[in-house]
Amino acid sequence: MATFSLGGLSAYTEENKADIVTKSILGARTMGLIDVRAGIKSAMKVPILDVTAPFQAGGCGAFNTSGTTTLTQTTISPVSLKLNMSFCPNELEAYFTQKYLKAGALYTGTYDSQEAMDNAFFTAITDRIQAYINKQVEAMLWLGNTATTADPNLKLMNGFIKTIDTAATAIAATQQTSITLGLVRGIFEEIIFQKIPNAILNDNPVVFCSQEDFRLLLNALWADNLYHYIPSAKENANLELTYPGSNVRVISVPGLNSDNGLGLPTAAKHRIFAGTANNFVAGVDLENDIKTFDLYYSKDNREVRMALDFKLGVANHFTDQIVQYKNT
Repeated sequence: MATFSLGGLSAYTEENKADIVTKSILGARTMGLIDVRAGIKSAMKVPILDVTAPFQAGGCGAFNTSGTTTLTQTTISPVSLKLNMSFCPNELEAYFTQKYLKAGALYTGTYDSQEAMDNAFFTAITDRIQAYINKQVEAMLWLGNTATTADPNLKLMNGFIKTIDTAATAIAATQQTSITLGLVRGIFEEIIFQKIPNAILNDNPVVFCSQEDFRLLLNALWADNLYHYIPSAKENANLELTYPGSNVRVISVPGLNSDNGLGLPTAAKHRIFAGTANNFVAGVDLENDIKTFDLYYSKDNREVRMALDFKLGVANHFTDQIVQYKNT
């Protein structure tokens, strides 16, 4: 009986697919929530105005001036950051990835902007790199600490946690050993109903927390049968809510997640901060610098190169009007 002789072949695995699958990455959400100051090359001083205006007893008599107008400054000093990468298209020729390469032995072409790229594979790569940039920027805004030695990105700048803890003037919420289903409501409600200063209650106060602690808070609200309060579809989509009985928005941000970075210390995990959104300030040169990069073919090196340069720094105007929580 005639048959096939297949001993010289390997079992077939389909690799020739057009779609490239990537993992989900959480982006830089905080930048869209706080006060972003642009145009900073080295440092910026933001003027802060405060006044006192004490009354006096009325009636005829001398004019007695009273009250003080005080001007101070918040200094924002961004650090210069960059990303340089290179890709050799020839390395892709021996694999299924060859189908994504343009015809011809030379891979010169239009790589000079995200919109004008003539290669779908490099478009996918740069989109993925952009997602990682967003994730790292989000983490650095909160968790950056130049004293750390564990994470190469977080050690490049100081974020909000380091800035607030160094100032040591924030209002401290009652510490717990951990945030659990049984304790989470008490922690958030102390912050919202007891610790947020009266002075900022009319300025749309917010509470920033990690996504895992926000989900635990929602779980506790449902477990306690508080079904009369239903977050809107937008709130659900953004993992935020206006806390029942208050005007305070509880907002989860990926930058406070405890799985960010390498070797994140316990003191940086499960942190919660409350205040006005404009009391959290980020300094940049151009607001879209983290989305703008050069991608070009280097004829000298026969490779595609990518270069990204941006500036980033944080500051808080009034740390004494911020409530902070951390576990013991």
